[in-house]
Amino acid sequence: MLLALLIAGTPAVAAPAPVEAAPHCSVPGHAVAIRKSELPPDVVREVEGDMADPGQPFRKTDALVPGEEDLPWMRLICGYRTLSGYVVEREQGGRGYNVGKIVFRRTATGFARVDG
Repeated sequence: MLLALLIAGTPAVAAPAPVEAAPHCSVPGHAVAIRKSELPPDVVREVEGDMADPGQPFRKTDALVPGEEDLPWMRLICGYRTLSGYVVEREQGGRGYNVGKIVFRRTATGFARVDG
């Protein structure tokens, strides 16, 4: 078999797996939070469940893969202030993977989630 590969000139190395493109923040700028530690503390408290930072692993599908049981279901894309509050753009894993936004309104004591 090896001799046949050498004669045919076919490489015996598997091609690398394609790299998935990560979603990009819809708002560019220096005031955009790109790590969970950069989000306001009350925003982090209002997000249900744990959230991975960009580039970190998370449970993208609902398929149970050994070693991924403790990974978060969400991954941060970015966060930013708006005139009326704060927005967190995120990837949501599980059945029906999606990319969306969590919206917060400004209150006298910080930020409160308004969409769920």
